[in-house]
Amino acid sequence: MTTAGFQLANTLAVLFAGRNPQWEEQTSYTGAPATAAAGVALQSSVVALLVAALRSEVHRRIADVTMTVLDVAATYTVTINGNAINHATPANEDALLIGLRNAVTADAVVGGAAGANQIVEARCLDSAGAVTAGAGAGGNPAETLQILGTVNADWTIDIGATGAGALACVADAKTATLLLYEYPDTTSTLNSTVDPPEVWTQINGGTVSLDYRGATERVETGGLARICAELASVAGAGDGATVTHRAHGVWFGPCVDEE
Repeated sequence: MTTAGFQLANTLAVLFAGRNPQWEEQTSYTGAPATAAAGVALQSSVVALLVAALRSEVHRRIADVTMTVLDVAATYTVTINGNAINHATPANEDALLIGLRNAVTADAVVGGAAGANQIVEARCLDSAGAVTAGAGAGGNPAETLQILGTVNADWTIDIGATGAGALACVADAKTATLLLYEYPDTTSTLNSTVDPPEVWTQINGGTVSLDYRGATERVETGGLARICAELASVAGAGDGATVTHRAHGVWFGPCVDEE
């Protein structure tokens, strides 16, 4: 082996060890990649790490409930695992969300008063996302009721209101399907007389079923320019029909030279 060949072999060995990932978040992951610039650049790596997370906190599911229509005569309901928790005739948004928070805390089936059977707890957030006691207690007005699991396992949520009242809910997804796509390195012409294909294709075997635990994967990327993830079938089985489901995010870490 020549000196240059030996140096190349050493460099490739370091790259393949994958100890220096350069993390980048893929901010859009709905649908297959539509442009050559989709996904994340691989920086001549031969290995990249992938993290896909459905929850922001893997040990508990989180749901954010907001008021969309105030009806001071209405009864508003958040239902956890089939157990309805109510607050009636709120004077304003702050009073409604604080009232629902207190009702979750006092609930003896799934809430704070359930003892060893507790499944969820609740807190209120202000417009900046900070925890607040509410305007009635001298804090900032509440704008979001956040329901947080106290157990690892998934639980169900539904929302409703009587009269003209309305709530909205965005909750961590329970399941999703991760699909991986690759785009070839079109700049390399080493020992080739044929132009490389300029097209996205799904990586062979690049389908991963996700549950609340998410996944970390090690992906071989030699000869590729970009990689892209799609999250399909993002769902929360058992939740109410009006609940919107979210994934926390997708990140790639192309592993580059350590020098």
